Order: sequence, then structure tokens, then C-alpha cells
Amino acid sequence: MKIKILSAFIVLFFLPALALATPSQCTSSQGLQINPSQVGIGDSFTATLVGSTTPTGENAVTMTATLQSLPTGKLTLVSGQNPQQHTGITTATSKTYSWSIRGDVADSYTISVQLKCSDDTGTLQDTYSGSATVVEGITLDIDVTNPSSKSLTVSSGQEVTVKIWLSKSGEATANDVRATLTKPSGWSFVSGYQATQTVSPLTGGRAFEWKLRVGGSSGSGTISLSATSGSPSASDSDSISWSCTDCVTEEEPEGPADGFIPGGPSEEKKKSQFWTMITPGVARIMHINDPDIGLKQISINVRNRANNVRITVTKLVGKPATVVHNVTGKVFKYMEINAENLVDENISEVKIQFPVNKTWIIRNNIDRATVALNRYRNNAWERLQTREVDEDNDYVYYEASSSGFTTFAITGQEIVGTTTTIATTTTVTVTTTTLPPAAGIGGIPTWIIILLIIVVIVVVAVIVWRQKSKESLALPTLSQTESFLL
Repeated sequence: MKIKILSAFIVLFFLPALALATPSQCTSSQGLQINPSQVGIGDSFTATLVGSTTPTGENAVTMTATLQSLPTGKLTLVSGQNPQQHTGITTATSKTYSWSIRGDVADSYTISVQLKCSDDTGTLQDTYSGSATVVEGITLDIDVTNPSSKSLTVSSGQEVTVKIWLSKSGEATANDVRATLTKPSGWSFVSGYQATQTVSPLTGGRAFEWKLRVGGSSGSGTISLSATSGSPSASDSDSISWSCTDCVTEEEPEGPADGFIPGGPSEEKKKSQFWTMITPGVARIMHINDPDIGLKQISINVRNRANNVRITVTKLVGKPATVVHNVTGKVFKYMEINAENLVDENISEVKIQFPVNKTWIIRNNIDRATVALNRYRNNAWERLQTREVDEDNDYVYYEASSSGFTTFAITGQEIVGTTTTIATTTTVTVTTTTLPPAAGIGGIPTWIIILLIIVVIVVVAVIVWRQKSKESLALPTLSQTESFLL
């Protein structure tokens, strides 16, 4: 009986103390993560473990993670200290431990990490494992399917489609595959398309497509294509050649132009375009779309083939000194168009489209039907045949036909007679409102006199009528008396 009582006493008083002395536990809710789980020979993967602990007493905890031994000659630790340790933990804490491991021999492996927590009361540990596979290497191959010739001849503003077929060889599956197109300077991707496209996994092959819009300078270059795989690692590249003969080149201002009026503004702006060849029957269009320069576009038709043609449009901020005559009308803009390797005699027709600001038309009282493009040649201004072709909220657009290039001026004529008409109308109004009322006799208004005359006429008429009525009544009485006497 005494022994039973003693045992109960021990249980009641010592077991709680023993419970309080239990070492802190380490756990990992996610376990050991291997990423990627498959690599090629010579590639690396990462083993990551997130360890957590909550101290059970007042003593500080030390948490240690140890990567277990790797098979010699097959796997190699590339980076990451081993073991990795955190000390002095007094509150609930999570720590991340990671190692980079290279696969040297194709095989399947089990990677293990021991997680251990210790304090003054003892040590508790657990082991977490994950699988990694090292496979023979793979290869990627880019096959350009559009354009099949791997060569493009393009024009400014054209939309271009590039297509490739990306194939993989090797037994392993390719993961995190990226196909990238590097566009030429000045070109842009059509909405919905971007430089890099991804797929994961890639088991056999896949088609990729890009759409671009041509821009930038005339010339030639390459469109670069590349493909990479994250695991197993592999890559390939290819390219497409391109050439553009009518792409627009914007040139920076070169300072004051020769021939400006002394003391006048000298800032100028240019745009030029180059064609390696212009052939008859095919109009070449230079898109400018710059209201500051003053033109929208120029369309050129030639009689005979012309090579290495460059058209340069220069905004002029004043009439050049070489132009000795003034153009008729109000000037909106001056500009100069020069052609290299294209003489006027070889030009079949030039159509020049230009915008005119509606604000300028209104402020200067311009008749929009008189707006015209004028060309200066042979020391005289020539008004070109011009017609209105379009308008929007801000501009009216015109098109003029020319037989060549030189100095041009956009002009308009003021509306005639507007001021005189307004003055005449005002005078008539004043005369009407300032006439004095008509005067009668002795200051009596005329309308009162007329009314009195009407009243007098009515009264006289009534009197005459009544007199005649009395005479008519007296005649019968006389006749009766005469009858009686007889």
C-alpha cells in the first residue's frame, strides 16, 4: 500500500516537470522540395527545405539542417554550406535551407536532409527526402517556316508574320522552354504579340508565331530568333534577313539653312526617304504625317526606272532669300522638297497631300476653297491644281499635283466683302430706328386728325340720311289732302 501511494505521488509531482523538460520539435510542412525535379547531365537542381520550430521552454533552440551524403561521382554539391545552422531561437521561427546540386550521371536519386532542433533539455530530429532525376541531354532545333526562304523584302508600315517550328530531340521532357524574337530597331510588335513566348513542358515540338509592323530606316538587317530550355538545358538560334527600300528616316535638324532671311527664324526640321529603285507604273509613297513640317504624304510616279532615289522634305520658317517674288495670298507654310537621282523630266506625276489648320483658316478669314499649294520655279510662283480631300476636327486636308520638286508655299485667299456688308447693314438699322414720329397740325399727331375727319364724315352722313328719311314720310300726307279737296 505504501508503495502504491509513493508511485502516485511520483506521477502527480514529477510527470509535469518531465513534460516541461521535453526538447523543442523541428518540422517542415512542405518537406524537401527539388526544383527542377529533372535535369540533364551537367545541369543543376536545387534542394530546399523550410524548417520551423516553436521553443517549448525558456531555453534557446538551435536548428540545424544537414544534407545527407551524395553518391560520389554521380552528384556534386555546387553551392550551399553543409550543414546549415541557426542558433539562439527563442520564439516561433521558420528558416529556409537550400543547396545546389549538379547531376553528373544519368539516374534517379533520392535526396535527403536531416532537420534537428536541440536545447538544454535534449535533441529532436527528423529526415525529409525528395526525388531528382538526371537524364541524357536534349537538343532544340528552330525551323523557320515563314518566310521559308528566311529572307524578307518589306516596305514602310507593312505587317510581317514570322513563324517557326521548335522541335526537341532526346528522351527527356523539356521544361520552361522560351522562344524569343528580337525585332529590328524601329519595328514594333502588332497588338497581342510579344518578344518572348513560353511553353512547359515541351514533349515533341510546337509552332510559334510573331507579327510585326515595319518601321525605322531604310536598309537591311536581321531578325534574330532564339530558343532555350530550363531543364534539361538546351538552346538553339537562327535568323531572318530583311531589306527595306522605302522606310522613313527622320533626320535631326542640322542648323540654319542657307538662304534664310537675315535675322529671321532659322530652326528647321527634315524628313527623308530612300528607295533603291523606283519603277514606272508603281507609285512610291513617302509617309510624313507631320503637321509641323506641313505635309501628310508624297506619291511619286516615274517615266523611266530611277535608282538610289532620296526625297528630303525640309520645313521652312520663312521665305528663302533665293525666292525674290512674293506669292499671292496669305501664307500658311513654306517648305522645300529636294530629290536626289530623280530629275523633273523623269517624273510622270507627283501628288502632295497636306493639312491646313482650321484655326489658321478662321483667324485669317480664309476661304477654304481657295487654299492651294504653290511651286516656285523659273523665278515665278505657279499655283498648282489643288483639291480638298478630307477633314477632321482640327485640319482640312488637300491634295495638289506637281511635275517636280523645289520650294513650295501653302496659301489661302481672304473672304472678300465681309467687312463692307456688315457696315451697310448697320447703317440701315440706325436710319430706321432714328426716324422722328410724323407731326400733324398744331402739334396734333396725324393719326388723331385722320380719326376726327372720319368721325365728322360719319356724323354728316347720319344727318343727311335722317333728313331724307323725314322727307319721304311727309309726301304721302300731302297726296291724301289733295285727294280730299278734289
